[in-house]
Amino acid sequence: MKNLLLFLVLISLRGFAQLTITVTQTPTYYTPLRDTIFVAGTFNNWNAGDVNYMLIRQPNGTFTITIPNQTGIIELKFTRGAWSREETQLNGTQLANRVVVNNSNNNFTIANWSDMLGWHTAIGNTHIIDLDFGIPQLNRTRRIWIYLPQDYYTTTQNYPVVYAHDAQNLFDVVYTAFGTEWGLDENLKNLEDTFNLKVIAVGIDNGGADRLNEYSPYINSAYGGGQGEEYMNFIANTLKPFIDNNFRTLATRENTAILGSSMGGLISYFGALQNESIFSKAGIFSPSFWFSDTINAYTQNHAFVLPSKYYFVSGTTESTDMVPDINSITSQMLTNGVPAASINKVFRADGQHSEWFWRRELRDCLLWLFNGFTTNANEAHASPKLFNIMGNRITANADIHITLLDLKGALVFDDTIKRNESHQFPSTHKGMFILKTSSDKEIETHKIVLE
Repeated sequence: MKNLLLFLVLISLRGFAQLTITVTQTPTYYTPLRDTIFVAGTFNNWNAGDVNYMLIRQPNGTFTITIPNQTGIIELKFTRGAWSREETQLNGTQLANRVVVNNSNNNFTIANWSDMLGWHTAIGNTHIIDLDFGIPQLNRTRRIWIYLPQDYYTTTQNYPVVYAHDAQNLFDVVYTAFGTEWGLDENLKNLEDTFNLKVIAVGIDNGGADRLNEYSPYINSAYGGGQGEEYMNFIANTLKPFIDNNFRTLATRENTAILGSSMGGLISYFGALQNESIFSKAGIFSPSFWFSDTINAYTQNHAFVLPSKYYFVSGTTESTDMVPDINSITSQMLTNGVPAASINKVFRADGQHSEWFWRRELRDCLLWLFNGFTTNANEAHASPKLFNIMGNRITANADIHITLLDLKGALVFDDTIKRNESHQFPSTHKGMFILKTSSDKEIETHKIVLE
């Protein structure tokens, strides 16, 4: 009689068994940070977006769910809410249904997603935040990217931030329009490794057919425009607060930049003026100032109250009006009281209206914009460095003594440079060097790359 009762109890308990599922790893770069992972299977009629079968993200980065009343053999797959976003094998081929038994070890890894296929080139802590981040100002959504410094997950530091447009072309060749990307992530990693400059980058995809509309505050009768102010309000008032609330940023204007090329250069310049209380730096690459003459009137009427830095770069033969337009804008800026030291214009004879050119020039732009700021979590402002270096030219910000050593410790250069004076290292000095600078107040040591 006792054996019969025990058998009946075991059968009863088995009928109410629980199945715990854990996803221990997802695709490194391409599980959007705000997306939810679902499990679908024989237990819910293969409903890919069933809210009752959402996995819970754990503090250690895994995802778990416990499904009640499961026994025997169960089939399942993981999705991100739809079968168009289902898991696949690493090479993108279809994955057979997973088969699990209630009392087995139900830990899984997801190799790839069906909507994230291709030969990806992003590196480091590059993530997609969201495929459908809301733009309430324009009643649209957009894919948003983020690059985090290499030590982001191992320190408690806060970092400056650069916001960049046309994110399809910034991080990953899979998404580029012309088969070439800026290498924003590679450039930032290089700045970390070489100059200890650590910056968070936030990339905003363009809107495709809405790109020209969003990247100009003014209307061009032939091409559109007119939504630039709303687009910049989105970055300043919706996206930036989200980034500051969810990531360790230095949120002050002194540590916030905006950057873009072509039409993205136009909206970066306009946005920096419109939102001077938000942005203190602008990288303006091959700007499309031709799109509307109103940008000249806007510059003429702008007061330029807060100190900011503006970096312009273009090729000398990109178009007949590119360089004259930049010179006209910067001349008006100087007239309106912007210090000459706050404007840097770089014109390259070989420069083209192309991602490869902007990629090449990006490092120097970021160095100049962020030079003098640190990533100390307790400092919103930092003391200026003893020097600026652009290409192979070093300019002293104080009377300093310079010692340049190669990586074997051999002396390459040793001399004193007066404040505001420059030294051009010869083209024969190529590669990585150790630069030691000293003034009457401080000593600095840096790794630099001469080209």
